[in-house]
Amino acid sequence: MESVKQTTISGAKWGFIEKFSIQGVRFILGIIMARLLCPDDYGAISMITVFISIGEVFVDSGFNNALIRQKNHSEEDYSTVFYFNLAISLVCYAILFFASPYVASFYKMPILCDVLRIQSVSLIINALLAVQVAKLTVELNFKALAKCNFISSVLSGVVGVCLAYVGYGIWALVTQTLLYSTINFFCVLYVSKWLPKRIFSRASFHKLFSYGSKLLGAQLINKIYYNIAPLAIGKFYTPGELGAYDKGAGLAAFPSDTVNMVMQKVTFPIMAKIQDDNERLMVVYRKYIKILSLIIFFVGILFASLAKPIIEIVLTTKWSAAIVFLQIYTFSSIFNHIDTVNLNLLYVKGRSDLVLKLEFFKKGLALAVLISCIPMGVIAICISRVIYTQINVFFDSYYTGKFFNYGLWKQIKDVGPYLLISLVVCLPGFLLSFTKLNNWLVLICGGIIAPILYYIILHKDPMMKELTSLVSRRH
Repeated sequence: MESVKQTTISGAKWGFIEKFSIQGVRFILGIIMARLLCPDDYGAISMITVFISIGEVFVDSGFNNALIRQKNHSEEDYSTVFYFNLAISLVCYAILFFASPYVASFYKMPILCDVLRIQSVSLIINALLAVQVAKLTVELNFKALAKCNFISSVLSGVVGVCLAYVGYGIWALVTQTLLYSTINFFCVLYVSKWLPKRIFSRASFHKLFSYGSKLLGAQLINKIYYNIAPLAIGKFYTPGELGAYDKGAGLAAFPSDTVNMVMQKVTFPIMAKIQDDNERLMVVYRKYIKILSLIIFFVGILFASLAKPIIEIVLTTKWSAAIVFLQIYTFSSIFNHIDTVNLNLLYVKGRSDLVLKLEFFKKGLALAVLISCIPMGVIAICISRVIYTQINVFFDSYYTGKFFNYGLWKQIKDVGPYLLISLVVCLPGFLLSFTKLNNWLVLICGGIIAPILYYIILHKDPMMKELTSLVSRRH
């Protein structure tokens, strides 16, 4: 078996390719679509995404993570989860199909009825490939997933751009989503070579559900909270404001989420394999959180500091309203990796019950903050997300401190310097954006000064040395 380090490097390499095939290619093609479409189109899609994303939680029900966490996997386990996912997806689709007129009435946008009915088909398609994806993840075959996602992202994105160009508006976005799911299904089916057996085991179901049900509860609470903001903005404000909020938040999350989601996908199965060795688990954990912080803090803050030239150059001035949302939301997204890695420790230890308990506490406080901010405007809603992230980190680090003696204060000591240095080196670019300099000049100057300063300050840091060696090494 490869060492943890070698496995992480290999998995991360293909994980980054996979995630950039989704996020990177979609980001580039999304820029083209954003220039062709308007904030109202994106706002309308965000309104229905609220309901579809909650349906996705029920379809998964925590079973895929339960499969990945297991040390031994049988055909009974895989087939049982497959049939359960498919059945729940059909139920969720039926609910959304009949609820769609009420959703359209709620937002006072009749077109959302048809849009929701058609886009919800993705729930069924994604349910058909969920087990294959989990199986490839268990095998750490991120290379196959990367290829599938790359092909799906490019083909669906090109079709979406073409439809946006000829004036299909919101339907270009709907078609892109459905086409991505469909192409990805056939690609994953081809590379996985797995088909379900005619087996549904009650024993497998109960074994996996005992873990997955608590994870379902935690994910459901999480999804509901995250979707209250777009729900409220869509209801009480305009589709254009929701579109600007959604675009700004999406751009802010892009750097950190890309790195975070890759490492979560790679580290969870790896940490699951060493779950019985606490000492080794903590060595791996601390290294992950330091390297992630070194990358995410800097890239995220640099992106926020140059938000004005980035948006006005890339998306044009019609998206200028998204600048402030990008800048504020960055200080939420750059802390997500700390929360993720803390929770991963509980997941690999099988303590999904504690994750559920944490979600109740965190979301109760965060919901109170969010609801109080809704009447104050969209910017206040965005600020509530930053407050929520700090609540998240505080609570999630509690059990890490209790079980592994690595609580909040020790985590701050490990990652705090990277945050402070990132803020300092990115400040010149931020200040330049307030001058009358050309946007291109601000972007170039800020994009060159910050990385140079960051490397000069941290070139002797052990994590920077390790990261540099990993980048320069050929695989």
